[in-house]
Amino acid sequence: MTIPEQQTIIGGWRLVSFENQDGDGRVRLPYGPAPVGYILYTREGRMSATIMRGDRTPLAGEPRRGEAVAEKARLRGISLLRGALHFPRRSGDPPRRG
Repeated sequence: MTIPEQQTIIGGWRLVSFENQDGDGRVRLPYGPAPVGYILYTREGRMSATIMRGDRTPLAGEPRRGEAVAEKARLRGISLLRGALHFPRRSGDPPRRG
């Protein structure tokens, strides 16, 4: 008996790299050379991911008046994602319920 493909990714995963490749072949590192992140996949078909620049300045308590620009700059480079996970059905796969 083989494990269904979708069962092989269930759990938590640590990000090791993140890059985008432009149409002209240039590679971009939107979260810098050493990004930090995790992605979770549940048995119920949900996913959640957090990705951020590894070199970002940590937030330090509540922002004080006049520090909004500095706080906004520190939040750049953070992405939070969540949603449902759908796998395409292949011929011969049993029908799904849910």
